[in-house]
Amino acid sequence: MTAGQNGSFTFTDMQFEDRDGNAMVGFTAPYMPSPNVVVDTVLPSISFVDGVSDSPSSSDTITISVDDVNPDVASYRYGFSADAVCDASDVYGQHFVSGQSFVISDPAHNGQYVCVVAEDMAGNVSYQASARPLQIVPNVAPTDIILSQDTVAENGAIGTVIGALNSVDVNVDDTHTYTLVAGAADNAVFSLTSTGVLSINMMPDFETKNSYSVRVRSDDGRGGVFEKTFVIQVTDIEENPPVCGTRSYSPTSSTAHDVVATLANSTDAESGMFVDGGSCLLTQNNVTCSVIIEDNAGNTTTCTSGKVSNIDREKPTITMIAGDKTLVVGASYADPGATCEDNV
Repeated sequence: MTAGQNGSFTFTDMQFEDRDGNAMVGFTAPYMPSPNVVVDTVLPSISFVDGVSDSPSSSDTITISVDDVNPDVASYRYGFSADAVCDASDVYGQHFVSGQSFVISDPAHNGQYVCVVAEDMAGNVSYQASARPLQIVPNVAPTDIILSQDTVAENGAIGTVIGALNSVDVNVDDTHTYTLVAGAADNAVFSLTSTGVLSINMMPDFETKNSYSVRVRSDDGRGGVFEKTFVIQVTDIEENPPVCGTRSYSPTSSTAHDVVATLANSTDAESGMFVDGGSCLLTQNNVTCSVIIEDNAGNTTTCTSGKVSNIDREKPTITMIAGDKTLVVGASYADPGATCEDNV
C-alpha cells in the first residue's frame, strides 16, 4: 500500500527473539496487531483570525488558528516574506499557539507579509501568507492636543464639564493619557481625568474673572509626550433685565382721538440695548398699554404705560330752560337758565 491510500495489512504469526536467537521471555506469541491502518493525507488548515491591519499602526496584533486532526503544535511557526507566496524557502523562526494573539511592532518588517507554516503528525505541511503586508510606523510623539470646547458659562455648578481632550498623533493606534502640568496660572481650579475630560471645580463669575489658563500633557504610553496651554473663556450671563425708560403722551390736552404713549431711552448696564423703546395706543381713559424692550443679550422687559383721562368722545349736552325756540342761523338767542354738560 502506498502513501495516500487507506487499507489494511495482514500479519502472519510473529515470534520475537534477540540477536543470539533467544526467545523473548514473558512474551505471549503470536502477537496480532490491529489489521487496519489509516493514512492521513489532510493538510493542516491555517487561517488568520485577526490579520494584518489595513492601516498604518505602531504595532499589529495577529491571531492565527490551525485546525488539524493530527496536530503537531510544536511545528506552528511564523516568519516574514517580501512577497505573498509562502513556501519552504522562507524562514520561519517564531513559534505561536493556535488561537492566541501575538504582537508585531518591529518596523524592520514594514512592507513584509506574515508567513505561517504548520505540519501535522503525518508529515502534511501547509503554508499561509497574510492578506496584506505589515505597515509598522515607528512611534512618534503627539503633535497637538485639541479641546472640544474652551468656554464655560458663569454661575455654573461646581464640576461643570468644559470639554474633552484629543491628541493629534500619526500613530493612530496609540492610547493617550492626560494630566495637568505646571506652567499655567489656574491649574488649581480645574480637574482632568486620565481619559481627557476637563472640568472646572469652582463656580466662575464673569465680573470677577473672565478667563482662566490651564496646561495639560498628553502621553502616548511609549515615550512620546506633548504639552499645551489652553485659555478657558467665561461667558457672561445676563443677570439683570433691561430697565424701562421715560414715558410721554400725545396729546396731553382734551382730545376725541387716541392718545399715543411713547417709551424711550431704556437702559441695560450689562449688555446694552437692542430695542430701547416704542409706542402704543391708549384708546380710552383709565387703561394702560405696553411696550416690550430688549437688551443685546436677548432679555426682555414689558414696560406698561400710565393711565390718561383726557380722551373725550362724548358730545356736550345743552338743556334749554325757556322752552322750545325757533333758532335762526346766524342769529343769537339768550336763555339765562340754559345749561351745558360735558364729561371732560
